Amino acid sequence: MNKATVTDTISGGLTLVQSWDPANTTLTHASPFVVCTNYQVTITGGLDDQGLALTSGPVPNPWTFFSFCTNPVIVLTNPANASTNVPLAADIVVTFSHAMNTGTVLYTTTPTIATTFFWNTPTNTVLTISHAANFQELHVYTVTVTAGNDTAGNPLLPGPKPNPWSFTTIGINPFIVSTSPVSGATGVGLADNIVVTFSEAMNKATVTDTISGGLTLVQSWDPANTTLTLTHATPLTQCTQYTAEITAGRDTVGLPLVAGPVPNPWSFRTFCPLTAPRGLSVSESPPNNVFLTWSSVVGATGYKVYTAQNRFALFPSGWTLLATQTITQYTATGHLTDGLSHFYLVRATDGFQDGPNSTMGVKVSLSFGHSTVNTNVAWFSLPYVSTYRRASDIATKLGAANADVIGKWDPSTQSSIVYYFARGRWRGTDFVINPGDGLYLGVRRAFTWNVTGTDNAIALPFTLNSPSRGNVNWISLPYTGVYNKASVIATERGTRRPRRRSGGRTPAGHGRGRTSRSIRARVSTCSSCRRSRGPRLS
Repeated sequence: MNKATVTDTISGGLTLVQSWDPANTTLTHASPFVVCTNYQVTITGGLDDQGLALTSGPVPNPWTFFSFCTNPVIVLTNPANASTNVPLAADIVVTFSHAMNTGTVLYTTTPTIATTFFWNTPTNTVLTISHAANFQELHVYTVTVTAGNDTAGNPLLPGPKPNPWSFTTIGINPFIVSTSPVSGATGVGLADNIVVTFSEAMNKATVTDTISGGLTLVQSWDPANTTLTLTHATPLTQCTQYTAEITAGRDTVGLPLVAGPVPNPWSFRTFCPLTAPRGLSVSESPPNNVFLTWSSVVGATGYKVYTAQNRFALFPSGWTLLATQTITQYTATGHLTDGLSHFYLVRATDGFQDGPNSTMGVKVSLSFGHSTVNTNVAWFSLPYVSTYRRASDIATKLGAANADVIGKWDPSTQSSIVYYFARGRWRGTDFVINPGDGLYLGVRRAFTWNVTGTDNAIALPFTLNSPSRGNVNWISLPYTGVYNKASVIATERGTRRPRRRSGGRTPAGHGRGRTSRSIRARVSTCSSCRRSRGPRLS
């Protein structure tokens, strides 16, 4: 340094004298420091030997120190004076220069808070003040050590740290801790309230909300003003996605609402009653599998596919859950050629509830024998909904090597309609196959036929012909029906016959005036199939 340019000052009215070694200067003072006094020293100016001015460096300028003191003083506080953003649960720690007589030390806080304290026994130089309740946010607190003696009886004096001293606590913005319904919830009740929990007490007048769908929400709060309940006089709408939002809000010290651990806005979906899957289709998937498809159900997240070998098995205890699908199809591996009968049901699910059963589907293995001494006419049934629409569909499937006649009974003519194989090709009437038609085969050799399909509710007509004709009504019953014995049909349909008039005359509607009379019997399916019951006559 250029010594002539270096100037200095010190508080307390002392005069300092400079002396230099090659790199440093020493400031001496003829008058001693006063005990227990804060001093501040400043190098006020100076140039180096190149004429460059003194600038700020790694150590403070000015700097302070405290002279020797026989009395105790406060040498450190935490939080320090003028600190900001002090945590709400922070302790207040005071460090003294001497061991203190702990029973003589007194302190106050402004504003007043309930505190406890402890010392670093046995040294007794550090006092820690704790508080069970948090500081308030963005508040200025002032602490004063009002009295205290060291172990020699010397009283506390002002020292290098301010006493009293003040600090400001941190401000923590409020946020949403939880919502009910939660974001992404499904199956929410139509009368359910919306409940929002905040991280701290809110200024109720500042909290605003909104919800889609044009609903009006009414606020109510718990006593702590941390839980907001939003009610709505108008029920929510089924199967509807709603989006709710707390659009604004401030806590009791005015800090605004900020993003928290849960979404805001958030969405949820109301309860959506599931319907039965419609359009169940059961078809072959050669060479070995059965393929099921059905229509989607609004609100469903999956579909449960069940099977049983007995259609009368109680549901669900007697049925096996094959799979839960997220798509509207399922492949039953190996079912086509396993030689067993399989009945199928599908239910929609949304993860909270299952809907009613679909119509029942079926795969059956029909076995046809062949006799060398008897006729080989074999009556059979088809599912009411199958891939076989005409006689030619069956002929193509079975081939002439297995069956050379496909026949259908016509009650109105009391005769058969046949589609037959002769002279190298199929001939006759390629008749339409309707649900309930009485069908038969002319069997040429033993074989097995795997049939798939479903059954719907169908009204079957029964024709009562004039006395000159017979009244045989061959029909086929659905595989998923409730009829397992002839007596069940007899009991349900009864044995009524037309009454004859006295004198043996033909009743009106029979004979010359009318050639036939028809009745209709409805073959229906159980809508829910809760007991796995299938179609029935009604």
